[in-house]
Amino acid sequence: MIIISKVKHPIIKPLPILNIDYETGIDTCYLMCKLSPKDKEFIYERYYNVYQRTAGYRHSLFLNDIGFTMHLSPIDPKFHCHFNATLKIHRLFFTSAIPIEIIEILNHIDWRIIRLDIFYDFKTRVLDSLLFKHHKTLFDSGKLYENETFYVGNYNSKRRGHILAHYDRQIKEQKRDTGIVHQFPNRMEVRFKWKLKEMPLHNIQHSMILKQLKRYLFISDIEQLNTDKWRRNRIRKLQYNFELFSTYPAKEQKKIRELVKLEREPLEIMYAANAHELFNFMDYDEKAASSINGSVPPVDLLESETFEEFDYEEFKEKEGGNHMDKQQQDLLTKITNLLQDPLQTPLIDHEQLCGLYSRTKVNALNEQLNVLRDEKYIDFSREEYGFRIELLPTAI
Repeated sequence: MIIISKVKHPIIKPLPILNIDYETGIDTCYLMCKLSPKDKEFIYERYYNVYQRTAGYRHSLFLNDIGFTMHLSPIDPKFHCHFNATLKIHRLFFTSAIPIEIIEILNHIDWRIIRLDIFYDFKTRVLDSLLFKHHKTLFDSGKLYENETFYVGNYNSKRRGHILAHYDRQIKEQKRDTGIVHQFPNRMEVRFKWKLKEMPLHNIQHSMILKQLKRYLFISDIEQLNTDKWRRNRIRKLQYNFELFSTYPAKEQKKIRELVKLEREPLEIMYAANAHELFNFMDYDEKAASSINGSVPPVDLLESETFEEFDYEEFKEKEGGNHMDKQQQDLLTKITNLLQDPLQTPLIDHEQLCGLYSRTKVNALNEQLNVLRDEKYIDFSREEYGFRIELLPTAI
């Protein structure tokens, strides 16, 4: 459905996904990509002169009214070998009227999903439900984290692993003093994390998601389990105290596990039934191509949003990328800053890079520059009084 907005350009409004007994949708989505010069031009044709500089990026665009944040050109050059653009799409995005320019940017650029939070909301009480550990070796928070959220999977882990979260939405609203009352207060959330190459936005691997969802064991209403009251009470005691499960007799553990597996919420079926609607903002290629350019929705640059800090060491370990040591990273940063100075010529003398002249320092500098050239960050030539250095695209 296309609606004409007050700023006189088409916007697309996705439909909320509501069911009688549950509600499902996307809470948050993080995306990355490595933009080509044509991709950058494509973005700047649609949004120009509306950016602000943030701590980690040269250009940041905040559309807080629709839950959309875009960061371009990381300041630290070491990131550029893997990515140079990030997006954060928040829950408002999936229930708001989306500007056609955003749809175009999403559709015409090869974005990769690195994190996707899918929620399942139920009308039942949180105290009547159970997030059951699907594997006994998994970490769990053991109690409510910050008195509101129970986790399965290490939420502080440096590794990229999927995480389950279970919490009462009303408690969060009370803490924020919003006055909002939810019809579906009982939330179980699956937080998927992937490598950069695993989940392209334009070719979502639904089979990978379904396979993972089949493993998760969540009971939305313990009272509805097809067993006696005595066993239901035993299952209820496991809430936020899963260590108690190991004290039950082996036969009882087996019966409880079989019961939970049999009567778990079919998360994969719920996802499959709603997958098209979850990603319906990607279905408008032809409509987006006919967009009227030139009209940019108002942006409140004063309402800045903190983008989740990117852990480069974790990302590098996962992706198996180039490994620069700290000296090489610092040297590349220094070169980048020097070459961005309009008064600086491409000829950089020794003292600008290594301080007071000494043969030892110059030899060490030569070795570091050779490494950066081998990694295709720079090209350089030696001259009598310094180096003539050129930054390559991977460092820009």
